[in-house]
Amino acid sequence: MEPRVILTDADHALMNACDAVFPNATKNLCRWHISENIRRKFKGLYSKDTGTDFTYWWKVLYRSPTIQEYDNRRINMERHLIQDDRTCESFKPDDKVWQYIRKNWLYPYRHKFVAWWIDERRNYGETTTNRVESQHTNLKRYLNGSNNSLDTIARHILKMVNSQMKEIVKSFHESRSKVMEGHRQHVWLKKLINRVLTHALGLLVNEYELIHKMRDGGASCDHHLYSSSGLSCACRIEGYIVNDTCIPIKDVDPFWRRLNFDLAYPPNEEPDYEAGAPLGFPLMVSPAQVPAIEMFRSVIPGWAQPFVADIKNVRPDSNCGFRSIAVGLGIHEKHWSDIRRAMQNELETNEGWWRAMFSKEDERLYDWVHSSISYSNTVKPAPPSHWFSVPSHGHMAA
Repeated sequence: MEPRVILTDADHALMNACDAVFPNATKNLCRWHISENIRRKFKGLYSKDTGTDFTYWWKVLYRSPTIQEYDNRRINMERHLIQDDRTCESFKPDDKVWQYIRKNWLYPYRHKFVAWWIDERRNYGETTTNRVESQHTNLKRYLNGSNNSLDTIARHILKMVNSQMKEIVKSFHESRSKVMEGHRQHVWLKKLINRVLTHALGLLVNEYELIHKMRDGGASCDHHLYSSSGLSCACRIEGYIVNDTCIPIKDVDPFWRRLNFDLAYPPNEEPDYEAGAPLGFPLMVSPAQVPAIEMFRSVIPGWAQPFVADIKNVRPDSNCGFRSIAVGLGIHEKHWSDIRRAMQNELETNEGWWRAMFSKEDERLYDWVHSSISYSNTVKPAPPSHWFSVPSHGHMAA
């Protein structure tokens, strides 16, 4: 499995090596390293207040969401650096700070760290190498000094990696089992809860909250969440809400769907499961679910296995087909009779349409389907003539 996004500082040897070894990965530059490089190079040139202003203008510039805003902010920053009367006398129209920034960072590398460019490709919100830097700090803490043998260093590194693995596994488990209150209230998230990382759900909720701000401010969706992270942006979320549908799991980038370490395959490929091989269902974490997995393993096609989020073995009575539909709709199987009534109501309300469709196969099929669904006794088991049948009833269920 190859990395999809690589962040480095501006070390040319490292950048060239990444291009050679991982040609298909997106390569960006760490914003923190760039900012630190500029700060160190011109340390002492600013007063405290001016330095704070510079940091503000610089962040505003590299966070530019559009090319127009980038151009405007670049011009404003240049004017600020040259004309700000709090800077020292060395600031002139050709001042060295702005020339250095423009020559060494903006012109050659803006497409590797400015939002407008990097958000056109997948980066999953990663814009710095801070996570790696924090691991360096952790390693130093584990080593507790410089007097360590190679064997001791190896054992400390292994201990640190195991600790990190436990944290990742914990986050996977929480994403599979916990439901945040702020996520539960959004019906359009229903098919994603416990199937994608909790952080991804948080990003989607944040994007949803932008819809009202956009309406009030007359703004439009910039699609950045979709292009940079593979998650539905504001306009797509609004479409799901208007159409009263849920975001399907296929519309979420595989990066956010990975909830274990078992399946390691390229994001644009599906695993080739052999008959009888372990299914590796990512959400099967309860021992109580193992019997259901074993029972249905052989009847689930290999191509469909990666998409199975759960298996529910409903009560095996004469209404089990209707119970299954109830569970699939997210309600308890005991409401199977409501499913029967809803399907009967659909047939009667749109009788002309259903008669025309069923008559293509058999003129009597509509009456048979209507009769088979119309069973009101919720206590006595239904006879075979009133059982759920595929494909006749399956059309309505779909």
